Amino acid sequence: MLPSKPRMAMILGALVGAVATAFALLPGPLSQLPRAGEVLDDPKVATPQQDSGRQQDGSGELGSCRPPQDFRMPRVEQVPRDAVRRTPVTRYTLALSWSPGYCARSRGGAGDAIQCEGKAGRFGFVLHGLWPETNGRDWPQYCAPARAISRETLRQHLCMTPSPALLQHEWARHGTCMATSPEEYLDAAAQAYHRLAFPDMAALTINRSATAGDLRRAFVRNNPGLTRAMVGVKLRDGGWLDEVRLCLDWQLAYTPCRVGERGANDGARLRIEPIRQAL
Repeated sequence: MLPSKPRMAMILGALVGAVATAFALLPGPLSQLPRAGEVLDDPKVATPQQDSGRQQDGSGELGSCRPPQDFRMPRVEQVPRDAVRRTPVTRYTLALSWSPGYCARSRGGAGDAIQCEGKAGRFGFVLHGLWPETNGRDWPQYCAPARAISRETLRQHLCMTPSPALLQHEWARHGTCMATSPEEYLDAAAQAYHRLAFPDMAALTINRSATAGDLRRAFVRNNPGLTRAMVGVKLRDGGWLDEVRLCLDWQLAYTPCRVGERGANDGARLRIEPIRQAL
């Protein structure tokens, strides 16, 4: 017996809703983006610099980076079921940590050795992560089981994110919501990171009257298509620089940040730990 018309309408409505949800939860446009090193058609997105031995240290020049051959492999996280959130991906955040500030607070554990000991080189802005966002407050996370990243892939990205454990964590928490493999996720993150031209942080570091607005303007001057409204600045107590967070749309192009994402006001005092010299 065929279902009644109201019952049929309910079934069709459920099917349409299920299909719409499935499409909403598909990973972001990573499969549509060129791989790192390929030529991009959009002039606002620069071709990344591919050299595992060089790292943009945030001082306006390239610093030497020597990723170690041998390092402790990170563990794969055991994610509780209630931490999984498969909300639709509508935009992204590119989170850049100021490494000297992080290392100033580090307790010197083995997990921070590559980033903070100086043997691998000096680091300025490093990539915290490329984060998928949604229109609401519950950003997607831990969307699928995350396999371990290979040693080769980890080492390839240590000049961008000098922590194997953080690379594994970012893939598990954020990358599984926008990519089908850690290589795909980290390639996209590297592309977004390497297209940036970092400001002269040495000049800002010695400027005792520097403000968060000065840092925003420095990023804007160096990066065509970027405006101050697209740059979030996160400060710690005392005005010390913690992170810069750039707001991206669904196609990873710069876009204005939403209310609450801009962080410190332009007039907020800015203090910056200097980049330490490599050993």
